[in-house]
Amino acid sequence: MIIMLTTFVATELSAALPPSSGVNKQPMRQTGGEKVNKNLDLGSFLTIYVEKQSPKFTILWNDKFDQQFSDWELAPTQERHFESLNVVNGTTNSRADYQSSQHTLNRSYQVQRFAPNEAQVESFKAGFIETILSAGVILVDSAVLIRKTAVNSSSDSPLYDLDSKEIETTAFQDNTDYLLEVLFVPSSDHPVGFEPYAEIKSVHTGQVIAKVKSEINYNLTKTSWIATNDGFAKVNNVLAPPTYAEMGQELANATISKLLSRWKGK
Repeated sequence: MIIMLTTFVATELSAALPPSSGVNKQPMRQTGGEKVNKNLDLGSFLTIYVEKQSPKFTILWNDKFDQQFSDWELAPTQERHFESLNVVNGTTNSRADYQSSQHTLNRSYQVQRFAPNEAQVESFKAGFIETILSAGVILVDSAVLIRKTAVNSSSDSPLYDLDSKEIETTAFQDNTDYLLEVLFVPSSDHPVGFEPYAEIKSVHTGQVIAKVKSEINYNLTKTSWIATNDGFAKVNNVLAPPTYAEMGQELANATISKLLSRWKGK
C-alpha cells in the first residue's frame, strides 16, 4: 500500500499582492448591522407594530428631550437703598436703608452638541431613515410638527414671545407616540471620532423603551487563506472602513431588533 502525504506550506503574505493573486485589496466589510439584519424577523416586527396600532415615531437628531421646561428663567437680583430724612430746619433727623428685590426674565438657548460635518450627518440619516421606513415604521418630522404648532399658537401670542420648549412639548403630545433620540457621542476610541446611540422614549408615559449602542465592527483587518503554487498563504486584507450610511443602517437595524425584543417581552 502506498500512502501519499501532501504537505501544505503556510506563508504570511502582505495585503498588497498583485491582482492576479485573486486577493481583494479592499473587500467589503460585514457590519454588525448586516449581522443583525440577517437575524431580524421584519415580518414579526411589522405584525406586532400593527397590533400596537402603528405608533408614530419622531426622530430627534443629535438632540435630547431634556428636563428644561421653558426657554425663560427668573433671575432674582437684590438692591440696597439709602435714604436721609431731613427736618425743616435743615438738620438730619434720621437715616434709613433697606433692601428690595426684583426678578428679571432671561431667555436661554440650547448649547449645540458635537456633530460630524453635514455631509457625514446626511449620509448617516439616509441610511438610518431608509432602514426604519423599510421596516414599516411611520416617521413624522419634528420640524414640521413644531412649526405647525407654533403657527397655530401665534394667534394668541406674538411669535417672538412663544416659548419653544412649550411648543415642542405640545407638538409631540398631540402628534407622535415615541421619541427616537439619535446622538453622536465623541469618542477617541473609534476611527470616525464618534459613536452613535439611539434611545426610544414614550411621549405619553415617559417610559424609556430602549437605549441602543452601535455594534459596528471597526476592526479594519481581516485574515484569509489562499491557495498558491507553494501551498496555502495567509493574507491580511485591509477592509474598507464603514460608510456613514452603513453606520446609520446598522444602528437602525439594532434599534428595530431591540424594539421587537421589548415588545415581545424578552
